[in-house]
Amino acid sequence: DNDADYAAIAAEAVHPDTKTYGVNQTEVPLALTRAEAGNAVTRWLQEARIARDQASFALPPSLLSVGAGDVVQLDTAKHAGRYRVDRIEEAGLRLIANFLRWAP
Repeated sequence: DNDADYAAIAAEAVHPDTKTYGVNQTEVPLALTRAEAGNAVTRWLQEARIARDQASFALPPSLLSVGAGDVVQLDTAKHAGRYRVDRIEEAGLRLIANFLRWAP
């Protein structure tokens, strides 16, 4: 709001297809328009929903073909699914982290 003199306001986002009673609250000192703030909180909510479903594991250095952005299939006794690689750490082993479930 151009005339708000940097007054504090709130922005809210909800998933229309989900019934929940949980609430997350974050305070961030930013100067944004209402539209920008609405877009930011919607994105944060989407990222939080995606982050609930992730996997992490380690690969030997010989498997250098797996990189960030690749989609891999995991099939174990307890879990199966396709995931997009978000981050790789090189520490002797290749530590694959922050997989995001992939549903093209």
